Amino acid sequence: MHAVPAPLTEKPVVLVCDDDITIRLMMRETLEREVITVIEAADGRQALEMYKQHSPDLVLLDVSMPHFSGYEVCEVIRQSPLGADVPVVMVTSSDDLSSINRAYESGATDFLAKPITWQILGQRVRYMLRASRAFRDLKRNEERLKRNEEHLKQNEERLRVLAYFDNLTGLPNRQMFNEDLQRSIAQAKREGLKAALLFIDLDQFKRFNDTLGHAFGDKLLNRVAEQLKTRLRPGDLLTRGVDRLEDMSLARLGGDEFTICLTQVAQNEDVARVASRVIESISQPMVVDSYEVVVTPSIGIAIYPDDGDEIDSLLKNADTAMYNAKAKGRGRFQFYSGEMNARALQRLRMENELRKAIDNNELRVAYQPKVDVQQRKIIGVEALVRWEHPKQGIVSPAEFIPLAEESGLIVDIDNWVLHKACHQASEWLNMGITCPVAVNVSALNFKKTNLVERIKTALREADLPASLLELEMTESIVMSDIELNTERLTQLKEMGTSISIDDFGTGYSSLSYLRRLPIDQVKIDRSFVNEIDCNNEDMAIVKAIIAMSTTLKMEVIAEGVETTTQTEKLSKAGCHRLQGFLYAKPMPAKFATETLLAGFDALPAAKKLATATSN
Repeated sequence: MHAVPAPLTEKPVVLVCDDDITIRLMMRETLEREVITVIEAADGRQALEMYKQHSPDLVLLDVSMPHFSGYEVCEVIRQSPLGADVPVVMVTSSDDLSSINRAYESGATDFLAKPITWQILGQRVRYMLRASRAFRDLKRNEERLKRNEEHLKQNEERLRVLAYFDNLTGLPNRQMFNEDLQRSIAQAKREGLKAALLFIDLDQFKRFNDTLGHAFGDKLLNRVAEQLKTRLRPGDLLTRGVDRLEDMSLARLGGDEFTICLTQVAQNEDVARVASRVIESISQPMVVDSYEVVVTPSIGIAIYPDDGDEIDSLLKNADTAMYNAKAKGRGRFQFYSGEMNARALQRLRMENELRKAIDNNELRVAYQPKVDVQQRKIIGVEALVRWEHPKQGIVSPAEFIPLAEESGLIVDIDNWVLHKACHQASEWLNMGITCPVAVNVSALNFKKTNLVERIKTALREADLPASLLELEMTESIVMSDIELNTERLTQLKEMGTSISIDDFGTGYSSLSYLRRLPIDQVKIDRSFVNEIDCNNEDMAIVKAIIAMSTTLKMEVIAEGVETTTQTEKLSKAGCHRLQGFLYAKPMPAKFATETLLAGFDALPAAKKLATATSN
């Protein structure tokens, strides 16, 4: 059985071109019975005009016509943009082979010989129309399939990008890093060479996120990625004395963690040069959202096969070396050594023990007095947390506070200190001692939406007036989101507490911003106080802070005061409120109570100051 062409779903249009009007009328009558629309042309020129106007589905052309022959008309149709697939049938009274060949050479689809058998004309035309329609549909389907294939390819590329590349920086992600490192290990094993893994972590990046917001942090990560991509090209490294690094892959694992995988490593010195180049590249000052910031990287390095022969061990050991680099001062690189594992385990153990420290009653609050040397009186105390470990004794705050901030435990510690300090201030008030107590608010704690309620709860439970509670936070915390933080500080201020900016002079503050904030006091950072004995530049900064604070009607206090010379210079500059070891170290509540009862003149520094003044 022969397949029957599908019926035409739309009324087709046929162009009939013949200089014989009788032929045209017969063709019209025959074709219209087949539900075909017929348009006519009497010569070749008119045929071309009608073709351009109507774009017919089929053309019947007489060979011999005025102006243009049917062959010439067919050739012009075939050269038109949409004429390649239109069926063109030549109608000729000649049936010799040369005429037929000429018809096909001019582009004809088929031919009809005169005299025409009218009974089969309609069927033949409809068959050719169906065949043409089927051909066009097939061609459209092929084009659609081609477009779809180009599209399933584009999607595959998109999926590959999503699977293998970081959507923030465009760098290879953890998945690609794992595959690259696996290939590097295999290559190094085959060639008897080494491979190196550099694990890069940005120092104190969390501070930027906490103080300036995650959007700022993302922009900073992009800048770091750009620095690494543009300044770690193999050609660039060769000019810097790196001997043989034929392959290097850079990736972002997530957060502020980046990795570099090096193959063809002949000597560790080459790896050290790359690490130095990374530190140099990242540590350049960068301007992000009008802030000039400097971020430094700590880098841990693990070498295959010396430090591990598989991905997990190399990554773990490079991570351990990175933490060791941070512990030694940040902004440096460190090769892995076996002894580091013990320190890493110690760090993990300390974090676990710190989690239990509150419940186990191992934390203590120490109180450091603040004094007014002009009025010769103690004006308040700062509450500072201390950890009394059952086996290790007193653990340095410099050791466990950063750990608490990184792990998030600082929020619970802040809250615990707040309650303890409020109860102690209330106890002093009941003894007749009116002593404001200052507590530190960490960046993570300041961002908590329930901070105000927790402070209200602590004051209520201790039955302490809000005026005796001072909240200290660093300058960078306050300046992170000026609009949101102004609202938060205003809420705290409306409670009756006072607001103090700690570490002033080290962050991003400007006079225009400070004027908008409900701040009562600024504390000059100890880094400026330490050098005022011998550094005129630091003394100039201190004087500027004092002048600014006076203009804005803010109290100013200098922390870290350790010598009588510092006291004299600060007092002369107009800063009489001081805090530091010269007057008192942080002390347990019992000794702090005794100190408050005895007053300023009982402090060891009081006699020194009196002697210095008399001289």
